[in-house]
Amino acid sequence: MGLLAPIENGNFDYRSKKPRPGLRVIGGFVKRDYFIALGLHVRSKMDEEEWRATILAFDLAWGELFKNNLPMMTGVNPSDYLSNCFCVDLV
Repeated sequence: MGLLAPIENGNFDYRSKKPRPGLRVIGGFVKRDYFIALGLHVRSKMDEEEWRATILAFDLAWGELFKNNLPMMTGVNPSDYLSNCFCVDLV
């Protein structure tokens, strides 16, 4: 799970690598523990430029769908979004 840049927008993606091809699900949290997904994408078929365009399209779709009546929440700490979570740094 990753908070996408710029983090002020509140966009997240869930990433899978296995089994191949990996997938990315893009969406946002409307409140703690409530995630709405609007897109599913195959990881291996997107370069950086396509991914940036996909994020922009997601932002536009969210605004169209919810007419700004359901804003995505923002924050920098995973516990802002999920109850009972912890982070594992894999570096």
